[in-house]
Amino acid sequence: TRNDATLVVVLFPFKEQVYWPIVSTLVDNPDSYDVNWPTEWVGTWCEEQDILYLDLAPILREHAIQGEQLYFRYDAHWNERGHALVAQAIQQYLRGRGLILEPGSLSEDDRTGF
Repeated sequence: TRNDATLVVVLFPFKEQVYWPIVSTLVDNPDSYDVNWPTEWVGTWCEEQDILYLDLAPILREHAIQGEQLYFRYDAHWNERGHALVAQAIQQYLRGRGLILEPGSLSEDDRTGF
């Protein structure tokens, strides 16, 4: 059996980061905000530590710019579309790095651990 694992940090942006072009029109002095600081700081730290990470902000922003509603309107959580997009992005990231196997690629011994 395989006992090795790879740490992957997934950076989940908050709603205001994703929709900053809209939110920035609603706040005073929007240039004084650095809404990307948290994810950029953690991403830089991961790079320095040689830790894999996936920043979901660019993916979510790309879809938000196209008018997709990815979060509930009056809530900071993803809606069904947001969850589906994030699941797809994580799966693609892990597959692209060979960290998850294709369905049906495990032997019976691998599945049972014997």
